[in-house]
Parts: sequence; C-alpha cells; structure tokens
Amino acid sequence: MRFNHPNVTREILRDVFSIPEYKTLTNDFKVCIFDGGIGSDHVLKNWVTEIIPDNVKNTHPSLLAHGSEVCSTYLFGPYHEEQPLLNEPYTNVDIVRVLSNSDSDPDLFDVLTRIEDILKKKEYKYVNLSLGPRLAIDDDDVHVWTSVIDRLLQDGHCFATVAIGNDGELDGDYARIQPPSDMVNCFAVGASDTRSSSWERAPYSCIGPGRSPGVVKPDGVIFGGSDKELFKVYSPLTHSIVGTQGTSYSAPYALRVAAGVDSITDFALTTSTVKALMVHHANKQGKEQNEVGWGLLPHSPESVVECLDDEAIVVYQGQLKKSEHLRIQIPVPEGIDCKWVHLKATFCFNAITDPEHPLHYTRSGLDIVFRANEDKISDGAEHADTKSFFSVGNLYNTEAELREDAHKWETCISRSQRFNKSTLLNPVFDVKYHAREKGGDSAKELEPLNYSLIVSIRAEGDNNTYNLVLQQNQTLQTVKITNRVRL
Repeated sequence: MRFNHPNVTREILRDVFSIPEYKTLTNDFKVCIFDGGIGSDHVLKNWVTEIIPDNVKNTHPSLLAHGSEVCSTYLFGPYHEEQPLLNEPYTNVDIVRVLSNSDSDPDLFDVLTRIEDILKKKEYKYVNLSLGPRLAIDDDDVHVWTSVIDRLLQDGHCFATVAIGNDGELDGDYARIQPPSDMVNCFAVGASDTRSSSWERAPYSCIGPGRSPGVVKPDGVIFGGSDKELFKVYSPLTHSIVGTQGTSYSAPYALRVAAGVDSITDFALTTSTVKALMVHHANKQGKEQNEVGWGLLPHSPESVVECLDDEAIVVYQGQLKKSEHLRIQIPVPEGIDCKWVHLKATFCFNAITDPEHPLHYTRSGLDIVFRANEDKISDGAEHADTKSFFSVGNLYNTEAELREDAHKWETCISRSQRFNKSTLLNPVFDVKYHAREKGGDSAKELEPLNYSLIVSIRAEGDNNTYNLVLQQNQTLQTVKITNRVRL
C-alpha cells in the first residue's frame, strides 16, 4: 500500500491560521474520499461525514492522519502563508474508511472490495483514491485493481482522481505509474514541485507512459510538495498546519478544482466534460509528456471557466450510438479583426473496457476528422477536404502503433493549432463512434458513448471574439457562474 512520499520528514508548522466559517452548501452531487478515515475528534464535522464499513474493526493513527489530511486537502487546498484564513470548501465530502490496521492481504483485496461495494451504489459523482498497490504497471497484464474499478467507472457516472504513486525516483520501469491510476476511465494525477511558474515534476512523482490505450499518463500534475517547497496542509487531528509531500495530496487537490468547476456553474456538466475542461486548461510548457502528461493542471475552478480577452470557449457534450456519425460545427465568427485564429480542441469520453485483452483494452473509440473549409472539395468528393488536426506522433513513438491507428482508441486527446483566418470557412469536426468486441474488429450492440468536446476559439488580438460567437450562434447557451465573494 502506498501513502505519502515514504521518506519525507513531516514538519509541524507554527504559522497562524484560521478555518473559514461554515456555510450551508447545496450541491446536487456527492463527493467521496476512500482512505484511512478521519476519526471523531476533529472540527470538520459540518463538512465531513465518515462512513465505516462493518468489516473495518480497528485503525491506526497513521491511517487516520493520512485520511484526515487528504480530506482537508480536498476541502481547503494547500495553506498559503500570506493568507491565514484557509480557502472555503466548494462541497461537503464523505470519507469512507477502507483501510484497517488488521488488513494482512498483500494484494489488498479487502480494501478493493470495500471500494467496489460503495462504487456499485453509484451515489457519488466525484471520488478520490490516494492509495493503491505499490507496484509499477505492466503492459502485459491488467491489475485487478485497475480492471475492477475501471469497469465501475465506464458508464461515466463518476469522476475519479487517482494518485499515481511516489516511486518516480526508481530506475527504469519501476518508476512507472501504479495501479489503479492506469485506468482509462479515471483522472490520474501526478505532483509538481512548487506553486511558482518555474515548476517541474516532483522527483518522487511516478512517470508514464500508461498502457495503450491510455498512453498519456499521468493525465496531469498539480502541486504536491517537494523538499524545496513542502505541501502545507491543515491537519484535523493535531489542529495545526503540517508540511508534507506526495501524490496523495495532489490528487485531492485536483479533485477540489474539478468538483469546484461543477459547483460554481449552473449547467449540468457531465464527468467527461469536467475531465475535458481540466485537460484543456493543462499547460505542458515544453516538458516531457511521460513526466507531466497533458501538463500542469489549473489551481482553481475560476481559472477553468474564464476566457482570455480575445477568446471564446465552447463546450459540447452529448451521446453517440455505435457507428453513428456526428458533425460538430466550430463557430469561428464572421467579422473577426485578426490574421491568426488559434483553435484548441479536447475530446474526452468513457470507454467500455475488456481486461481479458490488454492489447485491446477498450472496446469503444472515436474516429475524428477535421474539415477546415467547406468550399474546398476535391473532384468527386462528397464532403469538404480533411485536414490534419490531432497529431498521433505526439502520442506514439513506433511506426507499428501508428499503422494500427491506436490513437483512435484513446479516451482523451487534445491539440491546438494556428490557422490563417482566410483558410477557415465554417470548420467542422466529423466524428464517428466505432467499436470492437473482445479484442477484435467488430462489435455487437454496445451502450451509447457519452462524449465531450471543448473548443477554444482565439482570434489573436480581437477582444470582441466572445460577443461575436454568442451573437452569431443563437443556439449556444452561456454557462452562468456563481460568484463567491470573499472578504
């Protein structure tokens, strides 16, 4: 079992701090953390409900410390010295005590069963796992933790953040991400070493690639502490600020942002849309994909839902039946005053999994074609000419994988490109849902696929872009934001 960074020396910090006043939170979704529990002697009872399964008979202070600090990270985020008042929570949270001091099974099947029993009830839209078997993934076999939880998440009812592990300093494949963060239907979170702009992957944070499909792992990184800048978190058990580090804290920090996006918006966002928004706003800053995935994740929900001055962000979410085609219009407005148009697109969906065939682990995928100009039609063609948008070379290294079209089975793909304004005329994405059964090329009836697409349209230098998009596309709905005023 993995916890926080195994060799870190925890520090109790004497900084002055205060907990925000409790306010009633009325979200229509529930959040759960699977961990070591929180105990009864703490001051977070208004925000936290602890659930203890019947077969968890005893605990240990280290388990309660870990669970309570993971829970605190979700509620408040990291502590800032210049801001003594902790950040306000976006939601309440349940914490399920899945760890017991008497668990002796090295494969942790008892822990997995407790998690499975809760997920089967489908009560939670957001969950966090800062635990799991401490071993690197193997391409040839799908670990039981991965296969069991992935299957429970494949219908898209739940967004799960999973810590990728803290063995990134080991040699070779021993540093790879750890189960169950290799799931295709989860959000695998690594750690960055600082909150400043000069961030790097934290040395202990495990690295990718993941299994194919799911090759981009972690999905992203967010601050998790390091020797040069500890992750300062409120400890409910000691009622103090402690300094620590580990992906155990970056995962609930990312969940705080994701659930916060849902909390401050008035639109019924699906879990794949929330994942797409997080990936869409990740910033890789030229760093290696295997180390940081899609990049540094946003640190606040507000930064996810805000546009740049010359930008409009459009959210598409819907459902596709097997072999169904969909044409998604990209509303590049007429009359924009610029030379260059920057388009960024992020597709995400939940996939049916098939753990019996690791090489063909998912049974559903998207075939995506970009058509930039409706007037450019080759002789004899029925539709406008296609143009490359998503570059598979950024995901796969070997020619064999490129030939196999493995990228079509990825559950998340993101890319940005710059176009001369004159080359774009009513651009569209043509999307087809294709499927396979038990590792083969054909499939019978599969469940409809829930997809999400985030498109950023940035007309470089034209600050009227957002208004033009809205005026020329009356079917688009604005997503209203709930203001959170802080004194």
